[in-house]
Amino acid sequence: MKYRLDDEASDEFINAVQHYARMDRRLGRRFIEDLRRSLSLLRDNPYLGPRVIGDNRRLLLKRFPYLVIYRVDTASRLIHILAIVDQRRRPDAWRTRVEEPPAAYEALGWAA
Repeated sequence: MKYRLDDEASDEFINAVQHYARMDRRLGRRFIEDLRRSLSLLRDNPYLGPRVIGDNRRLLLKRFPYLVIYRVDTASRLIHILAIVDQRRRPDAWRTRVEEPPAAYEALGWAA
Protein backbone atom coordinates (compact mmCIF):
# COMPACT_ATOMS: atom_id res chain seq x y z
CA MET A 1 0.00 0.00 0.00
CA LYS A 2 1.21 3.52 -0.73
CA TYR A 3 0.84 6.61 1.42
CA ARG A 4 0.36 10.30 0.73
CA LEU A 5 0.85 13.22 3.08
CA ASP A 6 -1.85 15.87 2.95
CA ASP A 7 -0.55 19.43 2.65
CA GLU A 8 -1.03 20.18 6.36
CA ALA A 9 0.70 16.95 7.37
CA SER A 10 3.58 17.78 5.06
CA ASP A 11 3.92 21.22 6.67
CA GLU A 12 3.84 19.64 10.13
CA PHE A 13 6.56 17.19 9.11
CA ILE A 14 8.82 19.98 7.81
CA ASN A 15 8.24 22.05 10.94
CA ALA A 16 9.06 19.11 13.20
CA VAL A 17 12.28 18.31 11.33
CA GLN A 18 13.33 21.97 11.48
CA HIS A 19 12.48 22.16 15.18
CA TYR A 20 14.66 19.17 16.06
CA ALA A 21 17.45 20.15 13.64
CA ARG A 22 17.72 23.55 15.39
CA MET A 23 18.45 21.71 18.62
CA ASP A 24 20.83 19.24 16.99
CA ARG A 25 21.18 18.27 13.34
CA ARG A 26 21.26 14.60 14.31
CA LEU A 27 17.89 14.93 16.04
CA GLY A 28 16.33 16.15 12.79
CA ARG A 29 17.68 13.10 10.98
CA ARG A 30 16.50 10.78 13.78
CA PHE A 31 13.01 12.24 13.54
CA ILE A 32 12.96 11.54 9.79
CA GLU A 33 14.15 7.97 10.40
CA ASP A 34 11.53 7.41 13.09
CA LEU A 35 8.75 8.67 10.83
CA ARG A 36 9.99 6.57 7.89
CA ARG A 37 10.05 3.49 10.09
CA SER A 38 6.48 4.16 11.24
CA LEU A 39 5.23 4.76 7.70
CA SER A 40 6.91 1.55 6.58
CA LEU A 41 5.02 -0.30 9.31
CA LEU A 42 1.78 1.26 8.09
CA ARG A 43 2.44 0.18 4.51
CA ASP A 44 2.73 -3.42 5.67
CA ASN A 45 -0.14 -3.23 8.16
CA PRO A 46 -2.39 -0.21 7.49
CA TYR A 47 -4.84 -1.09 10.26
CA LEU A 48 -2.12 -1.16 12.92
CA GLY A 49 -3.20 2.04 14.70
CA PRO A 50 -6.40 2.20 16.72
CA ARG A 51 -9.35 4.24 15.46
CA VAL A 52 -9.75 7.69 16.96
CA ILE A 53 -12.61 9.38 15.09
CA GLY A 54 -14.66 7.57 12.48
CA ASP A 55 -12.29 5.76 10.14
CA ASN A 56 -9.28 7.82 11.20
CA ARG A 57 -6.47 6.08 13.01
CA ARG A 58 -3.42 7.09 14.99
CA LEU A 59 0.07 5.70 15.33
CA LEU A 60 2.63 6.82 17.89
CA LEU A 61 6.19 7.33 16.75
CA LYS A 62 8.62 5.16 18.65
CA ARG A 63 11.21 7.76 19.73
CA PHE A 64 9.46 11.11 19.46
CA PRO A 65 6.25 12.38 21.10
CA TYR A 66 4.38 12.58 17.80
CA LEU A 67 1.21 11.02 16.47
CA VAL A 68 0.55 10.15 12.86
CA ILE A 69 -3.15 10.57 12.11
CA TYR A 70 -4.20 8.68 9.00
CA ARG A 71 -7.07 7.14 7.06
CA VAL A 72 -6.95 4.02 4.89
CA ASP A 73 -8.68 4.09 1.51
CA THR A 74 -9.00 0.43 0.56
CA ALA A 75 -10.48 1.19 -2.87
CA SER A 76 -7.42 3.16 -4.01
CA ARG A 77 -5.03 1.20 -1.75
CA LEU A 78 -3.77 4.48 -0.31
CA ILE A 79 -2.98 5.62 3.22
CA HIS A 80 -3.83 9.31 3.65
CA ILE A 81 -1.59 10.92 6.27
CA LEU A 82 -3.79 13.68 7.68
CA ALA A 83 -1.56 15.01 10.45
CA ILE A 84 1.81 14.60 12.14
CA VAL A 85 1.16 16.04 15.57
CA ASP A 86 3.36 16.88 18.55
CA GLN A 87 1.49 15.48 21.55
CA ARG A 88 3.01 18.10 23.87
CA ARG A 89 1.76 21.07 21.86
CA ARG A 90 -1.78 21.33 20.48
CA PRO A 91 -2.38 17.54 20.38
CA ASP A 92 -6.02 17.89 19.31
CA ALA A 93 -5.56 20.52 16.56
CA TRP A 94 -5.93 17.85 13.88
CA ARG A 95 -9.49 17.03 14.95
CA THR A 96 -10.94 20.02 13.10
CA ARG A 97 -9.64 18.44 9.88
CA VAL A 98 -11.60 15.21 10.32
CA GLU A 99 -14.72 16.06 12.33
CA GLU A 100 -17.89 16.97 10.51
CA PRO A 101 -19.29 20.27 11.72
CA PRO A 102 -22.83 20.08 13.17
CA ALA A 103 -24.09 22.28 10.31
CA ALA A 104 -23.18 19.54 7.85
CA TYR A 105 -25.36 17.06 9.76
CA GLU A 106 -28.26 19.51 9.85
CA ALA A 107 -28.00 20.16 6.12
CA LEU A 108 -28.34 16.42 5.52
CA GLY A 109 -31.28 16.15 7.91
CA TRP A 110 -29.31 14.13 10.46
CA ALA A 111 -29.23 14.70 14.19
CA ALA A 112 -25.94 16.18 15.37
